[in-house]
Amino acid sequence: GFDLEHAQRRTGLDAEAFSAPLERALNQGLLEQGGHGYRPSDLGWRFNNNLQAIFLPENDTE
Repeated sequence: GFDLEHAQRRTGLDAEAFSAPLERALNQGLLEQGGHGYRPSDLGWRFNNNLQAIFLPENDTE
């Protein structure tokens, strides 16, 4: 799992950059929010590639 503050320090991104992907992962049941941050749910562990892909930047190649 991870906490938002640690993710911000490691990536240099602000909390706003994480809000949409976090919401999407939570809504899809891939993440759970706990006392100290976020962790993959059982479903998130089974579909870990999908979970990680949510946090990748959009590919704008045309």
